[in-house]
Amino acid sequence: MITERDYRNILETARENGFAAGKAEVARTMLTMGLSDEVILQATGLSEAELAGLKEDIQPS
Repeated sequence: MITERDYRNILETARENGFAAGKAEVARTMLTMGLSDEVILQATGLSEAELAGLKEDIQPS
């Protein structure tokens, strides 16, 4: 049986994951627009390491 606390934890985790995915998508869009890393980091709140990982993901093979 799921308790109210469990339910709230599930919702909080889902919300945090959604925000993280949204930030990544915005950063990808900003990268394709040619914006500077500084602007992207400031606008999204991502770390430099997170941004570097996104850059690797979108590099053409």
